[in-house]
Amino acid sequence: EVFRLSGDEFIIFSIGKTKESFLEDINQLKKLNEEKEFPYASLGFLWRESSDNLESLLKLAEEEMYQEKKIVYEKFPEYKR
Repeated sequence: EVFRLSGDEFIIFSIGKTKESFLEDINQLKKLNEEKEFPYASLGFLWRESSDNLESLLKLAEEEMYQEKKIVYEKFPEYKR
């Protein structure tokens, strides 16, 4: 399921997937993203079998997304807003 978190940030819940299946989906998204001249999305992702603290999971995924965004902006500084 996909939810809009804010502005241009979205969260996707992949409930009931194995870790391997989840990572396959992530790799497909990354491949699609890399086919463009400039990546159209910075991805942060996290797989957990279960958790009762959604806020901490979102924070961890968001931190990863910002690390990826930093790498993209270092490679393409002209796209930094």
